Amino acid sequence: MAKRQRDPAKEQFWRQVLGQWQRSGATIRGYCARRHLSEASFHAWRRELARRDRTAAKASATFVPVQILTEPMAAIEIVLRDGITVRVGPGFDRPTLGQVMAVLTADAAAEGASC
Repeated sequence: MAKRQRDPAKEQFWRQVLGQWQRSGATIRGYCARRHLSEASFHAWRRELARRDRTAAKASATFVPVQILTEPMAAIEIVLRDGITVRVGPGFDRPTLGQVMAVLTADAAAEGASC
């Protein structure tokens, strides 16, 4: 079975039609009736152009370099007045961090009051 050649003018026409239809907010039936277009052709071209776009997107996929770190990086670093440093990594448990900070700030406040 011979493969039919693409007609670039037809593809451009239907891409314009589909774009105008999307911007119009009209139903397919109403839009096709006003433009004297076959609904069957409209649906067929909408499917075909979506398929072509998916194929083109797959063909143009690119790879990007990835660097894998051996040590987890700290997302947040908190340095208290007395020099204590708290490093918090990604995915930390918020309630636990709140409790740790409450204890550290209460200890720092107690030390400040005793000086």
